[in-house]
Amino acid sequence: MGRYDESCTHVMVHELTYDDPIYAAAKKDKKTSVIDLWVVDALDMGMLVDSTKILYKPVRDLNGIPGSKSLCNCLTGYQSQD
Repeated sequence: MGRYDESCTHVMVHELTYDDPIYAAAKKDKKTSVIDLWVVDALDMGMLVDSTKILYKPVRDLNGIPGSKSLCNCLTGYQSQD
């Protein structure tokens, strides 16, 4: 962990959006950008998890998707990272 520089392999963009300057710089430099859930899942699994999954990418807006507050989703049978 440290400051962003050329030696970084992964950039954690906690609570930053898709168009944030840090995320934009990481994309420009072809760095892998992830949210903090990637770190949690990697620690839970005991190995690096696939950082290309959309689950680990920064969101476009911290307020969610406009109009989605009325949606109700239900998932059952899933455990842990799955």
